[in-house]
Amino acid sequence: MKNSDFILINKQVLPDHFAKVLAVKDLIGNGENVTTACKKVGLSRSAYYKYKDDVFPASSVDRRFIIIVKLAYSSDVLITFLNFLSTFSVKIYALNQEIPVNNVLFLNLTLAITDQTTTPFDLIDSIAKLNYVKNVKLLGIE
Repeated sequence: MKNSDFILINKQVLPDHFAKVLAVKDLIGNGENVTTACKKVGLSRSAYYKYKDDVFPASSVDRRFIIIVKLAYSSDVLITFLNFLSTFSVKIYALNQEIPVNNVLFLNLTLAITDQTTTPFDLIDSIAKLNYVKNVKLLGIE
């Protein structure tokens, strides 16, 4: 097992001030200032500043994964594929393109989905349905 500084815990077992820090962050994101937001949720400003850089919702954590995609090669297939990916909430961390061989373009991609309603499997299923995709394979999920 790989060591990590992060753990995922149900907020119901944590002290209330951690959930309140998240609530303050939401209010600040909606235009409130720190003092007003802290008063609204019943959290001291000092507690907010103590934890604000260390508490965040699990939905904000990127889920990175690696896929290999075989595309039917044409001059615009890569840009077409990248445009398709842009319709999802996907971050591209790495893209390695091989030289096309026998009209097949091989791509290795390291991606992260930032939209927590979409899973890597949903994205892979959508990619597999594209008419210019010959094969897509999941190599791993972080």
